[in-house]
Amino acid sequence: MTAVNLAIKKHWTVYFVPGIITLVALFFVYLSFGIATKWISVGLLIFAFLTVIFKIMNILYLASITWSFNGGELHIIKGVLPWNKTHIQIPIFDIYDSSVSSGFLGHYLNFGHISIRRTEGMTSHLSERYLGRAVCFSGIVNQYVQEYKKGQNSAKINHGQSSDDIGLELQRLVDFKKSGALTEEEFDLLKKKLIDSSP
Repeated sequence: MTAVNLAIKKHWTVYFVPGIITLVALFFVYLSFGIATKWISVGLLIFAFLTVIFKIMNILYLASITWSFNGGELHIIKGVLPWNKTHIQIPIFDIYDSSVSSGFLGHYLNFGHISIRRTEGMTSHLSERYLGRAVCFSGIVNQYVQEYKKGQNSAKINHGQSSDDIGLELQRLVDFKKSGALTEEEFDLLKKKLIDSSP
């Protein structure tokens, strides 16, 4: 398959609520300067200021979440601060499949919740909610995983056929040698050629 380089992030809808809360908290910061009672003013200012800081960090964290796929590996990044950043790399041979659910709003606004199962028959999985273009991303991951599995199965089948063919040829050489059609030297020479040419 051709090379691919896909990257998806959180959908814009996830920023709506923390954005509104941040604006309301900033408004309370402004109001706190107009309150005559000192302790109420200071208390409101501290509460509103901490809310603004917390929500801005929340927005930055959401913005840092990135899922990317290059055809051979899924790479997930999370975290704002360099010492708190998480990198998860999953090679294609470790991905069993990808599933996505979107719901009514997700269908029309083009976002969804992705879940990656890592190996067949096990419950190990990674998931992320509210990712933009999730359906497209999940479909392409599944397409590449299926192509990889087909390639692996073909390689196993071809290798099995080659082994069977070599076995049959060796048996024929043994039969020729037993019947006297081949000398010991001719048998050894043909046997060596056959083994050297095997995959």
